[in-house]
Amino acid sequence: MFRNLKVAFCLIACFSVLSACGPSNGGGAKTEKGADASTGTATATVTTADDSKLQTDVEAKLKAEPSLKDVKIEVKVAGGQITLSGTVKKPEEKDKAEEIVNGVIGTTKAGLVNDIQIAE
Repeated sequence: MFRNLKVAFCLIACFSVLSACGPSNGGGAKTEKGADASTGTATATVTTADDSKLQTDVEAKLKAEPSLKDVKIEVKVAGGQITLSGTVKKPEEKDKAEEIVNGVIGTTKAGLVNDIQIAE
């Protein structure tokens, strides 16, 4: 009888350990991975929650920059792609905005479109 209990206990312990070994993303927002059929490269789908956080982070960094205090820059994020738009007075302001965005965790240069215009 005790032998059966030991076996049952071992099976329950094994199933518990195995179920804990499944994929985990740390409890955060989920992403789905796939492959681009045309190139065969791995892709990741960014969730709306990730986009919202990224947009909030980028907007906060731009707003905190003293040299951009008089500039209105619009930030849009979709699928991890950040698009900046608006008008600045000097090329340095456009460059500074891009530099700030590239410094935000979660951004890459490939994921940034800088459509900021320079006023004449």
